[in-house]
Amino acid sequence: MFNPERYLSHEFGIKQGVDASFFRDDIVFGFRRRACPGIYVARDFLNLNTMNLIWAFDFVLLKDAMGNEIPGMVPILSLFRCRICPRSQNVVNIVEREFKEATETFVKFERDLAPADKKWVDEVQGRL
Repeated sequence: MFNPERYLSHEFGIKQGVDASFFRDDIVFGFRRRACPGIYVARDFLNLNTMNLIWAFDFVLLKDAMGNEIPGMVPILSLFRCRICPRSQNVVNIVEREFKEATETFVKFERDLAPADKKWVDEVQGRL
């Protein structure tokens, strides 16, 4: 009889006794000989983008009608309501300048956009 609960006790969802020394939490990139070399690029981009967001913005908890902060910074997937505010006008200028410079790089990838996405890109580029 199939018993799916037997796989719940292992962090990778495999049955007990299986050698999992080569398993990772980023299995979507494959493993061993078939591991995607792009994993390092992806991790670096995620780290860099996270650092840029933390450098540029304050993530401020929203307040309810009584002025109390609405909790939300917990390490689980749930609704996190906050205001994201630039730290300074200098940061705003840097982010806008870098966005404008990056726009030229990404134009060649925008030919297959959905109509709604294309409309948004056109609106944003019109403001630059």
